[in-house]
Amino acid sequence: MEYRLRIGAEIHTLTLANPSECDDLTVSVNGKTHSVKPLQISAFEWLLNVDGHSHLVYVADGENGKEIFIRGTHYLVVDADLEARSRSRRKRMDMQAGEVTPPMPASVVRVLVAVGDPVSKGQVLVVVSAMKMETTLYAPYGGTIKKINTSVGAQVMPGEILVEIQRQPEGEGDGT
Repeated sequence: MEYRLRIGAEIHTLTLANPSECDDLTVSVNGKTHSVKPLQISAFEWLLNVDGHSHLVYVADGENGKEIFIRGTHYLVVDADLEARSRSRRKRMDMQAGEVTPPMPASVVRVLVAVGDPVSKGQVLVVVSAMKMETTLYAPYGGTIKKINTSVGAQVMPGEILVEIQRQPEGEGDGT
């Protein structure tokens, strides 16, 4: 099994050659192989024998990863792959928060803006209907209507950008 771990600003690759044999591990860190024999002493305390040298290690779950204490030194160890996926998910959510798209398959009932109109954050742009319920789509930020990609009666799907807004520069107009 291979893990990418971030300790401080550095990413380290850790490979376990025989993870099923918990009492005698072959561990490679950044290509250098070590023999590791772990012995759990308590819920947070481990005795690690690494290449014949014993190390008392304290491990605790931290807010952002594993908090590890070895020989008086503290390390925050973070799963770099999990961290990257989390960042990617947040980035996608941030991008979606700035798009005017229906939350479900719907029919466009009203388009309340035209190309060139100035809009402020929270202004109503489009009303769609799905399952006999109307949903109002609002401007995610202030700016100017750049393009309208739909019309009344159109069938639209989540992810379709219905209205494109040229974002207003920071600090102008409505404060976005």
